[in-house]
Amino acid sequence: MAMRYSDLIKEYRRLVAIQPDQLISQEEPERVVNLYENDRIRILLLRTPEAPDTVKLEIEIALPDRIWGLDANYFSDAITTPDQPSICTSLQEMVLLFQYLLKLQKAGFTLDFYGEEGLFIACYYIDKTPSKTLYLAFQPPQIKAN
Repeated sequence: MAMRYSDLIKEYRRLVAIQPDQLISQEEPERVVNLYENDRIRILLLRTPEAPDTVKLEIEIALPDRIWGLDANYFSDAITTPDQPSICTSLQEMVLLFQYLLKLQKAGFTLDFYGEEGLFIACYYIDKTPSKTLYLAFQPPQIKAN
């Protein structure tokens, strides 16, 4: 699914147009719009009753469950050697993900890590129409899943 600047603006305006009293709902405690998703990265816009004057841009970055072409729960013995091209591909993907996290932090996003899930979360709070500069700052890298 491709993400366009016009999609960001449209969804931001739609979320901002919701009256604060309409944000409180048993079925939907927050309003969430999925702007982009691939195997590693999901970009969301959220609006909650706790912070009705801002829209939160949240980027979830999942670490691969397979690293070096092996399942993360795999225990290697001395006889087994991982596939070298898979190791190279995995390392390149991890480098791209970490460079993306650094790019987000430099653009003003706050970072957090949830170890059990292997999930990084980058957050940015928007209180006015998002600029093209912000949009360009969080464009995800092209990453091929393992």
